[in-house]
Amino acid sequence: MVLGEEKSLGKLDKIHKVWQRATALIKFIKKVNPQIIIVSTQGASIIVLALKAFRLVRVPVVVYVHQALSASDCGYLPLARLFYKSADAFVCVSKGVAGEVSEAFPRAVVTVVYNPVVIQNNVKAISHHDEGPIFVTASRLETIRGADVLVSIMTDYLTIHQGTLWLLGDGALRQTLEQQVVERKLEKRIRFFGAVSNVADYLQVANLYIALPRAEAFGVALVEAIAAGLPIVVTDAPYGPREIFGLENQSMPLPIINPLGALLPAVDSLPTLLPVVSTVLDAWQQGQWTVDSEKQKEKIDSYSVKNATKRLQAVIDSLI
Repeated sequence: MVLGEEKSLGKLDKIHKVWQRATALIKFIKKVNPQIIIVSTQGASIIVLALKAFRLVRVPVVVYVHQALSASDCGYLPLARLFYKSADAFVCVSKGVAGEVSEAFPRAVVTVVYNPVVIQNNVKAISHHDEGPIFVTASRLETIRGADVLVSIMTDYLTIHQGTLWLLGDGALRQTLEQQVVERKLEKRIRFFGAVSNVADYLQVANLYIALPRAEAFGVALVEAIAAGLPIVVTDAPYGPREIFGLENQSMPLPIINPLGALLPAVDSLPTLLPVVSTVLDAWQQGQWTVDSEKQKEKIDSYSVKNATKRLQAVIDSLI
């Protein structure tokens, strides 16, 4: 179920659409006779688990949780809390998300399986004539991803510093953000590329990856940037960034500079965050901090497809 397409529908239309999907799903399950069902979107999870609660689905159901419950669509959360109790197991993309699920459903079987990152070998660096250094981000242009904060801060930063910001991704805020950039006459310094399929090609020629999300359950793009050898600058959003930095069990004042980059304070207010971002970026440009390529390689290895497959297979084996 795609959450976005439901917003324009009336209440009866929504109920009808859900009923259609539920009946289609029952027919499909009867046809293929699966040993186990793994669902990875919140809407689909609710439908499958509702069917299981009414004994219309009689096989184990594993729910793949890609976002924190606290950041989930508010219209779905009450239903999720009601029907998630029927799940046989949960697979969560970070320890932080797993903690929320375990707290909400104390009897649940919860396993952490980090999203695997596929390292591309056929990377072709894009050609460009933009002023360096190149700051890049790859994310939906949405409030939860902090796109508004990033553009506002980098607009101020690039007014007085050299560099260009590349935004890879699309979303509801794009038009507003583009207008903001035009008003500041920074169209050549802050560039919107929309959704691209060859993110690695852009990372190959960038100099630093920056993201200021309000919530980030894991952060595949962060790991892809690390794989490209880039330093990363990211806010301490729940929960992925801190885990990627290996700091989930530490309590230290932010920002923190480590071999992967800089972990900034969580998004609170622009006046508070702007000087922090400026200080960290200035220090990087002046060579006061760098990343460790060996530590980057170790981090990438821990997010391999092999590791993710092994952990997911163990969940499946325990249920069938």
